[in-house]
Amino acid sequence: MSGESFAGPAAGLKIAVAVKQVPAGASGAVDPLRGYVLRGGARRLNPHDGPAVEAALRLAEIMEARLAAPWAEASGTDARPEPPAGLRPDSRSDSRPEPRQPVGPDLRPEVEVFSMGPPQADETIREVLSLGPARGRHLCDPAFAGADSLATARALAAALELCGPFRAAVCGQFSADGGTGQVGPALAVSLRWPFVGRVSEILEAGPDRLILRQKWADEETTLRVTLPAVLSVLKDAFVPRLPTVRGRLRPKIVTRLGLSDLPRPDPALYGQLGSPTKILASRRPGAPQRVLTRCSPQEAAAALLAARPDVSRTARPATLFAALSAPDLDVRAEPGQAEPGRTAPKRTPPRQSAPSQAGPARPAPAASSGPVSGRPVAAAGRLLVWLTAEGPGLSRSSRRLARQAAALAAEGGLTPWAAWTADGPPDPARLAGLGLSQALIFRLPADRRRRPDVEAAALAEAIERLKPAVALAPADERGREIAPLVAARFQAGLTADCTSLRFAEGLLVQTRPAFGGELLADIVSPEARPQMATVRTTDRPDDESEAAGAEAREGEPGPGGAPPGPPPEIVELTAPDPPPGVEVLSRRPLTPSDELEKARLVVAGGLGLGGPAGFRKAAALAAALGGTLGGTRAAVERGWLPADRQIGLSGRGAAPELLIALGVSGSAQFMAGVGGAKRVAAVNVDPRAPIFAQAQLGLLTDVDELWPALEELLGPLGAADEA
Repeated sequence: MSGESFAGPAAGLKIAVAVKQVPAGASGAVDPLRGYVLRGGARRLNPHDGPAVEAALRLAEIMEARLAAPWAEASGTDARPEPPAGLRPDSRSDSRPEPRQPVGPDLRPEVEVFSMGPPQADETIREVLSLGPARGRHLCDPAFAGADSLATARALAAALELCGPFRAAVCGQFSADGGTGQVGPALAVSLRWPFVGRVSEILEAGPDRLILRQKWADEETTLRVTLPAVLSVLKDAFVPRLPTVRGRLRPKIVTRLGLSDLPRPDPALYGQLGSPTKILASRRPGAPQRVLTRCSPQEAAAALLAARPDVSRTARPATLFAALSAPDLDVRAEPGQAEPGRTAPKRTPPRQSAPSQAGPARPAPAASSGPVSGRPVAAAGRLLVWLTAEGPGLSRSSRRLARQAAALAAEGGLTPWAAWTADGPPDPARLAGLGLSQALIFRLPADRRRRPDVEAAALAEAIERLKPAVALAPADERGREIAPLVAARFQAGLTADCTSLRFAEGLLVQTRPAFGGELLADIVSPEARPQMATVRTTDRPDDESEAAGAEAREGEPGPGGAPPGPPPEIVELTAPDPPPGVEVLSRRPLTPSDELEKARLVVAGGLGLGGPAGFRKAAALAAALGGTLGGTRAAVERGWLPADRQIGLSGRGAAPELLIALGVSGSAQFMAGVGGAKRVAAVNVDPRAPIFAQAQLGLLTDVDELWPALEELLGPLGAADEA
């Protein structure tokens, strides 16, 4: 960073931060005519947006401190003032910058809050303004209703253009209701600004550029970013400040903006009309058909221990398993009622199943927007899947995604293509048996490796070359970053974190969980091409040769048991140049924990564990059984579990031989992360918890009553809760 200078024009030093309201609990209804979710009921600030507000305020403070502190040239020394809070000593430049004038009122950076939503979103904006931002802008108009991520980004970009100029825009990495993480990248494309996601620290900031850190699971990078730019920040990296009394009392300036106020007041650009994706139908996940009861805590503890992967079947108490496997309660009966001839279980408050995660007792009927007409997929079209290279071959999760894509292409009558970036020449033998027809491989020079902006440019080039009807990417860290950039570039619809894909009436139907798993939405892109989706996969080895660690080769079965095929025809290209605006200054490798992905046994905890003490016991149980610990997003958000232990769509995947779910309601968001689990054993006090629909062994009992029985068999499990 030698010679670094942040001198530049100070006019228009404004920073925008985008926030939104999300439901405080389960959403209930879907508009039967237009197909989108009705966002009524109690509301709260999106949990990921509080850290974004904090990051924007810190950015303004660091920028102001840099402008307000002229260097001590008069003394003839190279001494510098102490850096403000947020600047690290090792980030200082070695050379003496130009002197600056003291900061004045017209040079002081200001933060403005932007939100789009119904009238009650004013409450959230005013809540955020009490933390320090100068004013709020509320995009509120019926024309904005039903917007997907791309249409939302268009509206926000138009509002920033109207109220600017701005030097930066900050947003949270995800939203609690959708969990897509697409608005930030789409906003950057709409504004034609650089985009940097996963920001973990702001080191230096000035009117023209900033230096920040970006954190991935396996790497931390230091970047120099030219302003203006869009940033999305990691939730755990910026702890929101508390509002002050002065902040609560000062006037809150909130300006409402309607469609007619925007620079381009064309209703076809915004809301449902401007959204390339349409909700075809939405529904509740299937309700459980039965749960298992009539077992004491001692019997339940013995059943859990007997289910361990390292215990042979002959050693298991077969009589106990037979008793526990009997259909003891049909939860389709009304609450408090039992089937004829059966005793109703004792009603216990459903503490294990949180309202924000659990579904209703019965499946809600699918709410559909009706038939969606659109351009059918051409019979001679192409399906393109973006994959991740690993050495001379592909990562295991990419191999699984390639097989899924090939099977989907066969269903839709498409030709399966793949594309990825690689450091060196691929080994064709390792690419056989995947069902792929051809592959574009972008060779990476050293300075372009592991850069999402380069990967996004490569994927965009592949789409321009092939004109595919469908384009897929993995729903992993990098896939979630590059796919929105590419989709916004082509003004295409993008459905994130899909759990299933199928063709219906010539359109790709993309199913994904929404509202934390409260709903499953079937989404289509009737007109925009390509139809784009990120797909959730697990890293569990296939049950074929990969289970023994072998690589794919010619002669392996193809997707769906099809005859084995040859390696794909490979076309090698040079990766495109990085887009301007972002420069990598340094990289620091991290050692990612792969315990969850590789564990044969996972103990997962939810809100039913009650707090940190319950998770300490769960961790001790996992250690005693030779497994590892994971948990739900709700537990992570309450600080009971580290973020790297979160399982689900917005967390990590796990594919153990046995998943022991303790106090986990079993939302679709969580279950998507454990779709590869061979067996699920669930303990919950709520007979209506959706987890029982997915469990081979379900135990209707309170976890608090289970601990003593487990400790009789295993010994003490963690320390008692501290007063």
